[in-house]
Amino acid sequence: MMLKNQKAKIVYFVLTVLVFLIGSCDLYKEKTYDISGADLIACKQFEDSVFYNVSTVNLADIDTSLTHELVPNNVKRISDSLQQKGNIIKADQDTAYLVTLSSEDTTYILLETEIKSFIVFCTRPIGLNLLEESGEFVPVEDDIMPLETVSGCQVIQDNGQVEPRIKFRRQYKVKDVRILLQLFKTEQTKTDRFNLTIK
Repeated sequence: MMLKNQKAKIVYFVLTVLVFLIGSCDLYKEKTYDISGADLIACKQFEDSVFYNVSTVNLADIDTSLTHELVPNNVKRISDSLQQKGNIIKADQDTAYLVTLSSEDTTYILLETEIKSFIVFCTRPIGLNLLEESGEFVPVEDDIMPLETVSGCQVIQDNGQVEPRIKFRRQYKVKDVRILLQLFKTEQTKTDRFNLTIK
């Protein structure tokens, strides 16, 4: 009887260990993260070699009397000037933009959009403010970079290093069809040229 109980305990122990081992295998399976939606479209656009070229404009090239502090009270006038000069980007295009920042640290470009909720994607970190024609700053709705986007959209640099292609991703909700974009260089902005798309 005692021998039978010991055998039962051993069988029970072996079965418990097997169940634990089989169940824990799932913990160590390699997970895959698939990029999708607007992030996938942006990635494909950035992988392309054809872009719309556009430059930002220094505030002094619009009006020498303006300072950055006065911009919120002059959004419509600045937007009109940018529209006349052709310094415009549009949301939801089939091709991404190659943006060239002008010489100053803070520059401007006009966004024309029919969509009211969108994501701005860039291949470089950049400082960005959006202003409605009323002069109101548009708050960021979401600035979390999904793991799927980081791992699913990568580029191999000349030195062989693999890094994320999308380095800036922010979601906004706007009211107007014309939005003034204020771009400013940050410590991470290593170049005056980068790709941008809005989805």
